Amino acid sequence: MTSNPHKPGNLLPLQPLGNSCPLYLCYSVGGECLQYQALVRNLGVAQPVYGFQPREASSQPKRYEHLQEIAADCVEDLCHHQPDGPYCLGGFSFGGLVAYEMARLLRDRGQEVALLAIIDVGPAWHPPQTLRELLLATPAAIWNFPRWLIGMLTDWRGFPLRRKVRQRIRRIRKLLTARMVWDSRSAVRPATEDFFEVDKLNERSRRLIPILFDAYLRYQPGVYGGRVSLFRARTWPLIQLPRHDLGWGRYASGRVDVEVIPGGHSSILTEPYVMALATALRRKLEMMSRPAQPTHDYITSDRDATH
Repeated sequence: MTSNPHKPGNLLPLQPLGNSCPLYLCYSVGGECLQYQALVRNLGVAQPVYGFQPREASSQPKRYEHLQEIAADCVEDLCHHQPDGPYCLGGFSFGGLVAYEMARLLRDRGQEVALLAIIDVGPAWHPPQTLRELLLATPAAIWNFPRWLIGMLTDWRGFPLRRKVRQRIRRIRKLLTARMVWDSRSAVRPATEDFFEVDKLNERSRRLIPILFDAYLRYQPGVYGGRVSLFRARTWPLIQLPRHDLGWGRYASGRVDVEVIPGGHSSILTEPYVMALATALRRKLEMMSRPAQPTHDYITSDRDATH
């Protein structure tokens, strides 16, 4: 493995110290790597970590039609920094999908991807869209509801209660409508405002989100011949099909390792839950040099995860 520190491209050194294989993290749908700060801190100073940054043209965000184009730009930046593998890639939510497509591109080039760490995102957004799917999702949704409610109330700290309730009811109504009427083949797409609190974002993220979110909605994953390490939040979103591997087994022809992390999608990268995530991720990074052991198709660190 060699590196070229003089041509970093759009890579941000989140924690450049250490001699281990660097971990490269893909940015969020808002174009930020700031959400990884607590994770990087908990991984420790022995683990170098770099984050990708969105490209710009004439001080404006580069426009993408497809998520694969974003991955191709990230691969170019990655190869400027580290021309040869093995590579360790990862990302949370939208960033996990970009990391997945990066891994596919690198394998097509004959490069080794030692670790593909996907944090709490499925291969495609597929909410229940038929009565049968809704009925299948109902038992898991009922079981999951207390955890989801606790997580929601935790997220609300610091806001006036009446305002929080009105805002949440409005967002849930719009989100449910969007999830039930939209599919990837439809021309009708959910509005950005139904998913993001745009008024709280900085100007850069407000420009980026419509571009990246639309690429996400168009995304159709391909088959990956390698191994996926999925770090999934124990608490599901309000309405989601109950798939232990979030659907990755359909696309990854290699093994899918599932680690279930306490917390929900909005809290998995924050204290105290990020400590469990960092521990699980660090264990995966340390295992790269160990001989592979024969296992079944799915491995989970939490027996409670099947609910």
